[in-house]
Amino acid sequence: MSRTTQAQGFSDDDLKLHEAEETMPLLQARIETLLEAYVASSPSLAERLTMAEELSVLFARADRTMQQVHDVLMATAAQTGVDATVIRLVGEIDEVRATFTRYKERFESTRAIFGDDTPQA
Repeated sequence: MSRTTQAQGFSDDDLKLHEAEETMPLLQARIETLLEAYVASSPSLAERLTMAEELSVLFARADRTMQQVHDVLMATAAQTGVDATVIRLVGEIDEVRATFTRYKERFESTRAIFGDDTPQA
């Protein structure tokens, strides 16, 4: 963490939450767009494999980001005691995880149908 962010009073956890808040909507939008193209269109095998590879990377990044948020929330709860805000935030991250799980299941199902053997990220 830089001296500037420390001077402004931002902890590593604050920065992780801020990054997640900015990153997750972008990841969701890209995954939705790419997944629709992957499922609905009839790209060449090379294009489909490229899409599958990008989707795998995006899902892995989303998983890491959601895990970081969950870890920060659990650490906060342990330090401050579980309050209504932490409970609400944990519920929200669980909803986001469920959404991304549905996307990933749809991707895996379609990938199996088309026989795309792209390694998982």
